Amino acid sequence: MVRTFYPIGGKKRNQTLFKKYRSGQLDPTGYVESQILTKDGKKLVVAWDTVLTKDKNGKMTGVFCFGRDITERLQTEKALGQSERDLSMAQKIAGLGSMVHELKSNNLRWSDETYKVFGLAHHEFNGTYEAYLSAVHPEDREWVDQTKQNSIREKKPYSIDHRIVLPGGRVRIIHVEAKIYYDDRGNPLHARYVVQDITERKEVEKELKKYQEQLMHAEKLSSIGKLSASIAHEVNNPLFGIRNVLERTKLVVDMKPEDMNFIDMAIGETDRIANLIKRLNDFYRPTTGKKERLKIHRILDEIILLTQKELLQRNIKLKTHFDDDLPVVTAVSDQIKQVMLNLIQNAMDASKKKGGKINIKTSHDDSQIKIQIQDNGMGMTPKITEQIFNPFFTTKSKVVGIGLGLSVSYGIIQSHGGTIEVESTPGKGSSFTVLLPIRNS
Repeated sequence: MVRTFYPIGGKKRNQTLFKKYRSGQLDPTGYVESQILTKDGKKLVVAWDTVLTKDKNGKMTGVFCFGRDITERLQTEKALGQSERDLSMAQKIAGLGSMVHELKSNNLRWSDETYKVFGLAHHEFNGTYEAYLSAVHPEDREWVDQTKQNSIREKKPYSIDHRIVLPGGRVRIIHVEAKIYYDDRGNPLHARYVVQDITERKEVEKELKKYQEQLMHAEKLSSIGKLSASIAHEVNNPLFGIRNVLERTKLVVDMKPEDMNFIDMAIGETDRIANLIKRLNDFYRPTTGKKERLKIHRILDEIILLTQKELLQRNIKLKTHFDDDLPVVTAVSDQIKQVMLNLIQNAMDASKKKGGKINIKTSHDDSQIKIQIQDNGMGMTPKITEQIFNPFFTTKSKVVGIGLGLSVSYGIIQSHGGTIEVESTPGKGSSFTVLLPIRNS
């Protein structure tokens, strides 16, 4: 054996060890690992099992050594350890955790990242499947367990999303990929899981879905606008015909004064319908972007006329307090109409169902005019007022609003060099004030 390889450390080292064996300073029996150098210069790691030999007087005569080359095993263990470290790092980067559940012993092992996902320290988890289930949200617990049992029975992997409850009470959503492994007889051995916290992703998906629904609703509203313009055109033609017939009747038919009054009333109603159709078309007509000198009171009067019927139906009292000396402003007419209509409509929606009140007040100083629209509704919290001008933010149902009105209105007023201010008190109502600069043509 000595001719085949040489222990690393040389002859002197081995002599020293043997002296210690003989003197009893070192027990030669047992297990030890050491490096050796073969004749061809190759380094190996050998595991030695040693047995002491003695003569009949009990004096040590030698040591039997049985060596096994464990170089390859150690290299494999080293590579495996590196792989485990690499896997741990990859899981940390990806936010992935892993679990292994030994089904016979009910032992459940978690990776470090899994502890982070569940918000637990190592000593806070007792390593059982029941402990894992206890962290699952109570409403999800039964079907999560049932899904696993079905997977074992059907021998199919599964993928689910479910909620967990962290120690502090926070609810998170995790994604689980699971696979069951079986022995040669088909008996389940263990289950392997990959888990990932997807709470933020779910929230983004929820917001995206909401925006998609809102955009679809906006498209429907746009289609309604185009349809109403088309219908208005179709209604105008017969309406003018009716008016002409009524005018002709006044000229050629001899009627009593009271009958003539009915004809005049009918003509007045056709004029009112034609005027409403014209105003509707004005609101749905695409903006020209051309600025002109505007009288804000005239725009407000037109919108109040358009909303008069709805105000009566809702039993809302609207009062105006107009500044008699309000200056004209330079602005895009249909855009300002859009803003005023939106603010008045919002005030109507916010007003109390019984005893609703809306006050519209105008005023000015040397540099700007102010249009204040105030309601006596439920009001808003500071948290809501901070978000009220954000696109797609709304406190209304999807059927009533999509959260674009105030955002668009704010953008329009900003493009005119002004701003919109909001004041609100929960339980008392809200006040929106439009500020527009005074500009000379």
